[in-house]
Amino acid sequence: MECGDEHADVRARFLRRSPASHLQNASIISHRLIELSRTIQRNGRPAAEDPLIRQKLAQCSAEIEIMRFNQMRAFSRITATGVPGPEGSIQKIFWSELNQRLQQIAQERARFLRTIAER
Repeated sequence: MECGDEHADVRARFLRRSPASHLQNASIISHRLIELSRTIQRNGRPAAEDPLIRQKLAQCSAEIEIMRFNQMRAFSRITATGVPGPEGSIQKIFWSELNQRLQQIAQERARFLRTIAER
């Protein structure tokens, strides 16, 4: 195998694994945020009882499931036809937006924790 072929093979393997690793990372981050919201007190109650926090976490959980189903659809197409379809492009855009929301929630929680620590 020539150097260019090896590079293309590595790149192809990365692209095949990438959606699965993104999905796993999103699930891990989401679960950690849920656990954190159960342990942090906000106004004398767990932060998980705040409707706004619950809504944001529920939206992320639903979007992770959407991502999982879209990934299965993409794998089914590749298995059936041998050719990737538009699902891969949709997955990339969806992942970038979901990741931004997860990171925003995490930053909001971090700011909240800093505020508590400063008191």
